[in-house]
Order: sequence, then C-alpha cells, then structure tokens
Amino acid sequence: MPYNSTGAFVPFHVSTIKNVATNNEGQWTFLRLNFHIPLGSTLQFPLMKDANGVFIKELTLKNQATKVAGENHLVKASIEIKELIKKSK
Repeated sequence: MPYNSTGAFVPFHVSTIKNVATNNEGQWTFLRLNFHIPLGSTLQFPLMKDANGVFIKELTLKNQATKVAGENHLVKASIEIKELIKKSK
C-alpha cells in the first residue's frame, strides 16, 4: 500500500482485509478495501508497543475505467484479492 508522498510502501497481510468492493461511476472505477481494526472486529491484534499507533480502516483506489485486453485493472485486482482471502482462510 503506498504511504504518503515519500514513495514508500507499507506491507500488510491479506488476512487484515475485511472485504473488497468495486464500483463504476462514469469513466472511473473505484476499488474499496475495508480492513479489520482493533476493538472493531473479531480478529485478534497483538498488543502494540506504540500507544499512538495508527490503523487504516478503509482504502479507496481510483482509476479510469479503461479496459486493456478486455479487462478492467481494478476489477481484476478485486477478484484476485477475494481469491487470496479465500486461500488464506
């Protein structure tokens, strides 16, 4: 997941994803990832050393709804993420 404007990426495990959804609006496709968060889900989180730790609840990616080889990139990503979630369970 991209973080800030530094160009750095923050890795996360697929088991932290609660659900995935895509939405088409005009020329745009949106991919929304909802994450499990502490005190908000049944997923157990380890105790954090930093009391000021930040958790991301939702991430939305936006892309123009262009199709390459007949497929939309974000729709394809959504399908692949859902398959990974099934495999990890």
